Amino acid sequence: MTDRQEVLPVGLLTEQVSIRYRGRGRTQVAAVTEVDLCLAPGEVLGLVGGSGSGKSSLARVLAGLERPASGRVATTDGTGGVVQELTLRMPGGFRGVHMVVQDAASALDPRLAVWRSVAEALSGGRSVGRSWREPATDMLRRVGLTHEEAQRRPSELSGGQKQRVAIARALASGARILICDEIVSALDVSVRARVMALLGRLHRELDLSIVFVSHDLAVVAHFADRVAVMQAGRVVEVGATSEVLTAPTATYTRLLLDAVPAFERSRAVAG
Repeated sequence: MTDRQEVLPVGLLTEQVSIRYRGRGRTQVAAVTEVDLCLAPGEVLGLVGGSGSGKSSLARVLAGLERPASGRVATTDGTGGVVQELTLRMPGGFRGVHMVVQDAASALDPRLAVWRSVAEALSGGRSVGRSWREPATDMLRRVGLTHEEAQRRPSELSGGQKQRVAIARALASGARILICDEIVSALDVSVRARVMALLGRLHRELDLSIVFVSHDLAVVAHFADRVAVMQAGRVVEVGATSEVLTAPTATYTRLLLDAVPAFERSRAVAG
C-alpha cells in the first residue's frame, strides 16, 4: 500500500439517490429511490434486504461504477468534507474506493498467475514484469495466501482463495473504502468464517471503511457497526446493529428476522 492513503477519502454519503434501468420500450424501472446514507470513517455499514431490494445496485453506485439517475454521491474526508463527487460516469470508480464482488474470478484474468493481477493493481494498471512478483506476493501473503498459491492461476484456487486475491487487489490499489457485495455468500461455512476473520483483521489494522452487502443477518450482526435495511429500492430502517436486530421499528425488518431459523436468529440477536 502506498503513501497516497494519507490523502484518500475515508467516508461516503448519498443524498436522495435514485437509480433507474431501462425496461421494455421506453419504460424505466426504478431500482433505488431517494436513498440517504452515510458511511462514517472506519465504520462497517451492513446493507441488507431481500432479492431485488436494490442493495447491489446501490453498491455499484457507491463504488462509483454507475451513475445515479438523480441525487448525489460523494466521498468524504475524516472531517466530513467532500473529496470527490460523482457527477459523470467515472471509469474505474472513485479513487480510494474498491468493490469486491461475489464472483471473485470475474475480476481476474484466467490466463495469468494471480500475483500478476495483484501486481497490476500495485502498478496502477501499468504493464508489469517479474520485478513486481515479490511485492505482489507479499501482498498476497498479507491476506493469508502462500508463495506457491500466488503463482497459480485463478482456476487452480478455491473460492475462498480467490476471494482473498480479490481483497489483496483492493488493498494493492490503495483502497480505503471497500464495497463488499455478497462476498461470502457462495462459500462454505468454515471458509466463510475465515474470510470474515481476515476482513475483520484488515479493518482493524488499516482502519478501513466498509459497506458490507449481505442477506445473511447472522454475519452482519457479528461484523457491522450499523445496519441499513432495504425494501423495494428504499431504505426502510437504519441504525446501530444491536438495536435494529433486537428492536426493529420497520415491519419489513421484523419479517426478515422472522425468516431466519430460530437458532440462527438467536445468534444474530446476540451479536
